[in-house]
Amino acid sequence: LLEGVVAEPERPIGDFSLVTPKARALLPDPSRPLPPRWAGSVVDRFVEQAARHPEKIAVTAPGESWTYRELDQASAALAYALRRGGVGQGDVVAIEAYRDPRLLVAVLATLRAGGSFLLLDAAYPPEMLAERVAIAAPRAVIRAAKGNRAVIPLPEGSLPFPLGEKEEILALSDGEVLPEILIGPDDLAYLAFTSGSTGRPKGIVGTHRPLSHFFAWYAETFEVGEEDRFSMFSGLSHDPLLRDLFAPLWLGATLVIPDPAEIGTPGYLTRWMLRERITVTHLTPAFARLLEISATAKPQNGNAEPLEELRYAFLSGDVLHPQDVERIRGLAPAVRIVNFYGATETPQGIAAYPVPEEIGENPAAIPIGRGIEGVDLLVLTKNDALAAPGEIGEICVRTPYLTRGYLGDESLTREKFRPNPFTNLPDDRIYHTGDLGYYDWTGNVVFLGRRDDQVKIRGFRIELDEIRRVLRRHPAIHDVEIVLDAAPSGENRLLAYYVAEHVLPLAQLRSFLAPKLPDYMIPSRFVHLDAFPLTPNGKIDRKALPRPDAHLGGAAPFMPPRTPYEEALTEIWREILDTEKIGIHDNFFELGGHSLLATQLFGRIRETFQVELSIRAIFEAPT
Repeated sequence: LLEGVVAEPERPIGDFSLVTPKARALLPDPSRPLPPRWAGSVVDRFVEQAARHPEKIAVTAPGESWTYRELDQASAALAYALRRGGVGQGDVVAIEAYRDPRLLVAVLATLRAGGSFLLLDAAYPPEMLAERVAIAAPRAVIRAAKGNRAVIPLPEGSLPFPLGEKEEILALSDGEVLPEILIGPDDLAYLAFTSGSTGRPKGIVGTHRPLSHFFAWYAETFEVGEEDRFSMFSGLSHDPLLRDLFAPLWLGATLVIPDPAEIGTPGYLTRWMLRERITVTHLTPAFARLLEISATAKPQNGNAEPLEELRYAFLSGDVLHPQDVERIRGLAPAVRIVNFYGATETPQGIAAYPVPEEIGENPAAIPIGRGIEGVDLLVLTKNDALAAPGEIGEICVRTPYLTRGYLGDESLTREKFRPNPFTNLPDDRIYHTGDLGYYDWTGNVVFLGRRDDQVKIRGFRIELDEIRRVLRRHPAIHDVEIVLDAAPSGENRLLAYYVAEHVLPLAQLRSFLAPKLPDYMIPSRFVHLDAFPLTPNGKIDRKALPRPDAHLGGAAPFMPPRTPYEEALTEIWREILDTEKIGIHDNFFELGGHSLLATQLFGRIRETFQVELSIRAIFEAPT
């Protein structure tokens, strides 16, 4: 740096590079050629696996299993029906998603018909589903479960395809067979939505090349194969779900689906993984904590068994901490842990860090690693120069395997997907993630946080403005501020501050939001203010916002515990909900409770009272 300053004393100090020759050898070369490769589509690979071992179980769920032959025939029959119904190349097909083998049938059929799938979690609020369907304008809507009532509104001109028993799906083709559509690398494969900074969800358009590139790399890099059994834990509208669905099909392995009604029941998950002999799992750090809670719900006859057969745990979606690694290794002594990094705009994982046996002394977080094959993971300064080790910059992704960009928003696409300043070639793009990080002295990238208003809750990406926009629609609310807060447990949670003429009942606020936002976007605490504190320049002074009140109960009057049992229960509630004052009529969900915390609650109840309760009990009796 000093040599550069002496040589060019008139040059702005921010233009000088801190990258030394020694450091440069550790860092990626952003000007090297990155030619794309094409390994064929995920559908092509699935068809090959179905031909190789047709009678092997492809997917199993409570009460039913599907072989590769059955999955091949059913998806081909549904693809025939979709094409006959008018679905053409690139048309969007909305899939009402459930944890059900028919989800695989629907996804494969959409791709075989030449369409692009849009996964919509059937448990999401109706207004959110309706908004996304209106933006996507799907040509058809598939309900990927038998016997369920349709929850996605059918747009005008769209065709409904409810899926029933295997025989009913096979009958959709009337015995006819259409030739397979030739899928190209740049053909549309899917549409995915993320939270938008304008309050309107962003549609991201993905193609086939990034999907097949990731799974080809995955199969070549890790010791996984057709004997493996994969869990299905990812959220149904969360893009990591594609790893759950396609990784086993690419390998000729088996996907195992847990009972969705039992996932939150203490002890279920680890017992299920043992029973089903799960060898590979993809999960978020928050879900890893759920597994630990499940494991602590010991069976009546002794300690929970370790997950001896679990060989790989791939983590993504949020910051991975050393405590998370310890939790997973405590459950599965032989497991290999890999930290993935990516965004919906950079499909699947575009960086990976195999976590070593020895993590080192007190790292704040596990690194996100380096770019996978065909990817440069760059940390750039504000002048678009490569940052030196230890120098904080924006994490950017250079690869030919990016998505196309944002549906109907060329301006945002140009802002986030920019030409590579190191080559200035038109097809050489860099995606600017908005994440901050730095290179360590091994060349791995360490994630630090966001440079904008985007946050992560339980692995889900959220733009706070989307929550603000919905709350401002409440007729009694004049203004809103949403902030991210860390609970003593370390879990992120949302606080909502609102300006209104009087305090609004918690039940009313939550019921207003419930049809419009999924549970992970509903704030844990609501704080009434007469006016926001302001900085000298007139902006909201977030540092001056008050902490939530000690008692945040609902409409019922506060009533303290009256018996030793109630005292013990309220003490458990206080610790889990981080609320000092709990009344016996307070509602668990109105105090910020959610499914993950409910699992912790029932684990503690079992430990304290030696009784088994179904997780459904908290929904039926939430006080």
